[in-house]
Amino acid sequence: MNFKFKDWKIRSKIFISFIVLIVLFLIVIWQSYQGVSDLNGTIIPLLLANKEVNTAILQMRKDEKDFFIKESLNPEFFKEGKSTYLDSFKEKYESLNKNINLIKENNEIKKDMELVGKINEIKVNAQLYHDNFLKTVDKIKERGFQDYGAEGELRKAIHNIERNVSKPEYMVLMLQARRAEKDYFLRRDLKYVDKLQGVVSSFKKALQASGYIQEISLLEEYHKKFNEVVVIEKEIGLNEDEGLKGIYTKAVHSLEPLIDDIHRSILKMKNNRIGEIQKIIITSWLVLLIIALIFSIIISRVITNPIYATNLMLQEIAQGEGDLTKKLSIDTKDELGMLSSWFNLFTNKIREIVALVQSNASTIAASAGELAIATEQANHGIFGISKE
Repeated sequence: MNFKFKDWKIRSKIFISFIVLIVLFLIVIWQSYQGVSDLNGTIIPLLLANKEVNTAILQMRKDEKDFFIKESLNPEFFKEGKSTYLDSFKEKYESLNKNINLIKENNEIKKDMELVGKINEIKVNAQLYHDNFLKTVDKIKERGFQDYGAEGELRKAIHNIERNVSKPEYMVLMLQARRAEKDYFLRRDLKYVDKLQGVVSSFKKALQASGYIQEISLLEEYHKKFNEVVVIEKEIGLNEDEGLKGIYTKAVHSLEPLIDDIHRSILKMKNNRIGEIQKIIITSWLVLLIIALIFSIIISRVITNPIYATNLMLQEIAQGEGDLTKKLSIDTKDELGMLSSWFNLFTNKIREIVALVQSNASTIAASAGELAIATEQANHGIFGISKE
């Protein structure tokens, strides 16, 4: 504490102390605000970005399912090659990438190499899902539906055979082949492919025996187109675990636990940051409280000590023997110091007056003694005169 502080006016001391406390209070408020702003500026965006990643994956899955349900059997899709579900799927993939990059570029995330590895794994699997689903869509276009693609060519081959092979014994074989074909498309079981192969072999032998060479080529064309459709469907995947479907299904299933891990890691970062902010705020408030307490003690002593000394002096003068030689010590130049100075001056004046009164009283007493002596002498003279 600077000694000159004692010389300040009481009003200045109180005002400056109040200003200091206000500044410290504002610093604490600013620290709290900075902590909350930092939380809102870093951790909260990470949580929102991770939520957007999860939402994008869910929407992509929905678009995927909607595509298979509504577009894979929609002739307009095979005619135009356009789909709102595909557009939405691609848009959500862009959103996913954007938010994944936002998470990855965070400084806190960069410090955690394990977390960075998981984010990279999400990017890789999301791309596998995206790319292989779109490849599946291309294969579905290639496979076709009704009059489009490989299925359309298969239908043409079937109609050519039906128009050129009309004998009842051949129609039985044709119906057997069509039944094996329908069973395959219904169940996606390869045993029906083998069954169709057997029916076609028998059919060819029957046609060869009858000399239907042209019909044999039509039958071979039909069988060839059917096999082309089967090959395409194998590439797509006859179930969720095979082909392109198996690749992107495995990729998308690995995304959910990774996204959950990142969410938990970000929540842990948030809780740690909140704990740090709470410690800073509590510590700052404790420091502010201690400083306020110290200021109150200092100010109270600076103000009350001189007042107490003055009161004590006045009490001694009033209740004691009235010793006016005592003086108040003057340690400051504030209002109380001035009060002490003026009080000392006041007692000094009284002391001078008392001294003057005492001096005059002594003079008067001496004069009275001389007067008494003179009076006594005069009385003696008068008494002598009266005797004569």
